[in-house]
Amino acid sequence: KAAPAAVAEPGPASAEQMAAAERVHYGTYDCEFGKTAEVSTLPKYPGYAEVKSGKQSWLMKPVASSTGAIRLEDMKGQFLVIQIANKSMLFDSKSGQRVLDGCVNEKQKESAAAVAAAANK
Repeated sequence: KAAPAAVAEPGPASAEQMAAAERVHYGTYDCEFGKTAEVSTLPKYPGYAEVKSGKQSWLMKPVASSTGAIRLEDMKGQFLVIQIANKSMLFDSKSGQRVLDGCVNEKQKESAAAVAAAANK
């Protein structure tokens, strides 16, 4: 079997990347179909995040978007996490498929509950 492609060491994070990393929702996510994901900081790589689901893990670079969403871009250029106020999703950008969808952590659950409560007033 071929060895997995090595990822180059990530460079130092820019000020914009560090600011985006501070806005990432870290922790455990409950996703559709009983799947889970974990987003964590990496002490070895400040300003980067690690996303794990099942036996897979990705080193990701946080990027703020003009819409307020946070993008976590896989350092290999294939996977992308989009975090919005009430959910997150993991895409395989090469196939165009959603790998995980409907993922929410505690902060996103609180945000969704607050929006629902406001709508019911």
